[in-house]
Amino acid sequence: MKGVRERGASGPAQATGSVGGRVGGAHTKEPGRAGSARAWGALVACLLLMLGGCARDRSAPGLYRSYCRRCHGAEGEGKPRALKLYPKSNLLISEMVLQGDREAVRDRIANGEGPMPAFKRRLTPEELESLVDFTIRLASEQKRKE
Repeated sequence: MKGVRERGASGPAQATGSVGGRVGGAHTKEPGRAGSARAWGALVACLLLMLGGCARDRSAPGLYRSYCRRCHGAEGEGKPRALKLYPKSNLLISEMVLQGDREAVRDRIANGEGPMPAFKRRLTPEELESLVDFTIRLASEQKRKE
């Protein structure tokens, strides 16, 4: 049969392609595993370096870009396609934002409401406060432009 040596004077039959000279690799060094472990280690190290090098901007504008802009728009105006379903996504006409109601804005960002997710687990208390300031400032700056 191909792939199996016949039993002969040298001892029992062995499968060809065995690791370390024994069938099943029992009590043998497996050079393939060491190389594989090194490759995985290198991959993990590269991923960690990439993540560390691309750390998100944790300033208020950076947090807004990361977490808010997708729904609320670059300037707080809301996304045109979403405004029909979610008119409150326009921060520039939001009563709580226009009135500068820090507690209401903080609560909405932290706990979410309706389609808006909660961010209390993603933001530190300091980041939450800076995002509240930034959100209120967006509306007041836009009002001055008009």
